[in-house]
Amino acid sequence: MLQRSKKSQARGAATQKVIMQAATQLFAERGFKGTTVRAIVETAKTSMGSFYHHFQDKSPSVFSAVRDAGKKTETPGFRCFLFLFPTGS
Repeated sequence: MLQRSKKSQARGAATQKVIMQAATQLFAERGFKGTTVRAIVETAKTSMGSFYHHFQDKSPSVFSAVRDAGKKTETPGFRCFLFLFPTGS
């Protein structure tokens, strides 16, 4: 049972990461206001249910999660996001 839980947690973390990567890409391309949850879900190739399982809505949750993740990584997408939306925005 414990092993299944770890697999489920890993799958959930992977899904959340894919959603955040899709959001980062779309925020950079379309801006925050021009990006819909549906567009994030389609780009991430996941479901609306998965999105709302991990995030309450687009506004504070995805924005904060992407920005916080960007502080921990060196990928160009996250650096671009941090440049466009510095801490404190």
